[in-house]
Amino acid sequence: MSSQSISAIIATVGRPEMLRLCLESLAKQTVRVSEVVVVHCGDDTETFAVTHDACWLEAGMEVRYFHYQERNCAQQRNFAIERAKYDNLLLVDDDVEVDPRWVEELF
Repeated sequence: MSSQSISAIIATVGRPEMLRLCLESLAKQTVRVSEVVVVHCGDDTETFAVTHDACWLEAGMEVRYFHYQERNCAQQRNFAIERAKYDNLLLVDDDVEVDPRWVEELF
């Protein structure tokens, strides 16, 4: 699995504290998540700031932020999937902290 790249997809509605915890759990995976595509339908600036924290790149995980006008989780996810760089996709809710071996066990 180590030779395959993985994109995680997160639709969020402006819960930056929860999003940070989710991203931290993805950054600690035993199998690296290459990128995280965050699609935000809220209007807060804190969510944008969380996604642009330098700690994600330091952990080897690129976090890309997109704003989406409509609050619709399914549409936000589809929007993110279209922009993902990799074929291996993980759909994660913004309020979830995953076990460090989650990706390894899935793949």
